[in-house]
Amino acid sequence: MPSAKKPATVAKKPAVRSADSKAPKIAARKRAAPVAATKRAASESKRPARAQVLGKAGTTVKDGMAGTLKNMDVIEAEIAGLVRNTVAQTLGAGETITKAVVAVVRDVVEGALTATEAAGIDLVVSIRGIAKGVVRGVQDVRGDVAKAAAETVRVVVKHAGKVGGDVGLLARRTVDGILDAVGETNENVGQVGKTAVRGAMQAAGKVGNVALRTVREVLVGISDSLDRVIGAVPETTAAPARRTAPAGKAKARPDRHRTVRAG
Repeated sequence: MPSAKKPATVAKKPAVRSADSKAPKIAARKRAAPVAATKRAASESKRPARAQVLGKAGTTVKDGMAGTLKNMDVIEAEIAGLVRNTVAQTLGAGETITKAVVAVVRDVVEGALTATEAAGIDLVVSIRGIAKGVVRGVQDVRGDVAKAAAETVRVVVKHAGKVGGDVGLLARRTVDGILDAVGETNENVGQVGKTAVRGAMQAAGKVGNVALRTVREVLVGISDSLDRVIGAVPETTAAPARRTAPAGKAKARPDRHRTVRAG
């Protein structure tokens, strides 16, 4: 008997997933990626920062500078106290304070600058204390603080230009000291600050255009409220010469109020 042939088996082809069926899974993975990144960033931010380990030399410098900086604060406070008492005692109390403020401040500041240089100390170290002492001393006797501040920074800028010092840095340190001292009083910080900056710009203009540009660049970052004052100062402070008409060519002005009487 002939054997029955088995039907040939047809190999099943794997089902092909359409692009539409893959889309939800891809979108789910994309949504999960930002969440995982956020969790990693949060975990990294919670990690404590590694403390910087200093060697023997670094530790020695750190300890030495800490003591030096503390001594600088003490020196600045002592200078401010000395200048404050001197200004207040010299001015005293009375109607002549307003007239004497400029002369006393100029004398005290020049004396302090001379003493600093004689001691071999950089003016940058002492100038803040000098400025603070002047402001507090004038305020103690109810004098014109704004006028004293302007005169202080004028003397400093003029002196720096004469000895070849850093005009911009000294002007900035002086104004910083003035503003710090004014902040401890009930004076108008904005008014005193603008007056001080104006004085610095005027003094720098007399030193030279280079000094003026340097002072402007340094002081412009102190406060946004002072930008208008700094930008309004011209490059040169010299007044323009007036033109005079030559003799004999002056035009006679008509007399409008003159009346002619009939004869």
